[in-house]
This record gives sequence, structure tokens and C-alpha cells, in this order.
Amino acid sequence: MLAVVKEHLGPGFSVKEVPCPVLRDTDVIIKVRSVGICGSDGPILAGTRPVPYPLTPGHEFSGDVVEVGKAVKNLKVGDRVTPCIVIGCGDCDLCIEGQEVLCDELVETGIHVDGAFAEYVRVPAKVCRKMRERREHMARGVRKSPAEKLQAELEEVQAAIAQYQDCLKTMREKEKNLCEQIQMEQFK
Repeated sequence: MLAVVKEHLGPGFSVKEVPCPVLRDTDVIIKVRSVGICGSDGPILAGTRPVPYPLTPGHEFSGDVVEVGKAVKNLKVGDRVTPCIVIGCGDCDLCIEGQEVLCDELVETGIHVDGAFAEYVRVPAKVCRKMRERREHMARGVRKSPAEKLQAELEEVQAAIAQYQDCLKTMREKEKNLCEQIQMEQFK
């Protein structure tokens, strides 16, 4: 498969054939449908941010699940997903409490392990979030006017904003709880 590969410190990267990712029991393989360029990708590609080499960057993406590991129960082939960048260890107190972003063993897709500037990417199923079906996918073969297409896209953006706001609310609550726990520990 083709991938963008950062092979060394300093400027430069290559687009080249690399092996397809190998499925593991708790992972999924995703065919990348869209990928964004984040502010953290620039320094990686410019070679000013050290990363393990070689590395395929890219962590803001979505795609279709094409393979599912034996131990994966919540996803199936064909699901549209967008993974979270953060992969916590899953065993520490912070991960168990849902605060993976604070895990000491934190790994990030596209920064510490290969990411989505490729045709396919492997990620743990636990970090994948299912996306709702787009209208264009439900009405295959039906021609839509530009206004109908725009309306469908607007609804998708509005749904994504609502999901983002829910996620922010949850993160703020977790942050507040963590701060309260830290304050309680200081007074013990």
C-alpha cells in the first residue's frame, strides 16, 4: 500500500509502498477515507519533532473497518469509524477511570505508532467511535441536487458538533473530578 513515511530527523518525507498493517486480536484495520493535517503533523513532516523512525503520521481521520480482530465485539466489517488519537494502557487507575489522556504509558496514533497518511491503518478497537451513516450512502444511485448534498453535509457537521460538545462536556466533568481528587489529597 502507499503511505507517507517520515524516515529520519530533519526535513523531508517520502511516499512509498509499505506493507499493509497486520491484524491483532484487539485491533481493527481501517481503510482510510479521509484524513486531516493537524498542527502536530507539520513539525513531524518538517523533522523538527522527534518521533520513532520510520513513521507514517496522521491521526485525524475516518474510514471503513475492513478487518476485525478475534477479540473485538463492538465493531464489524463495514462500520464507519473515527478513532481517538490517544491509546492508553487500559490497566492503570487513570485509564480505568476513563482518563486515558493522563496515562503514563500513553501512545498516540500517527505520533508514536503508524497513522493514517496511508491507505490502511491498524488501531485498537477500543479507541474507535462509530459514525452515523451519511445520507449519500443510504440512497445509493439516487442523484441529488447540490442543495440536497449541502443539506446532508450540514446535518453531518451539526451532528459532529453535537458529538464534540458532548465529548467536551464529559472531559470537563472528568477534569473537574480529577481536580477535586487532587485537592482532597492535598488536605489529607
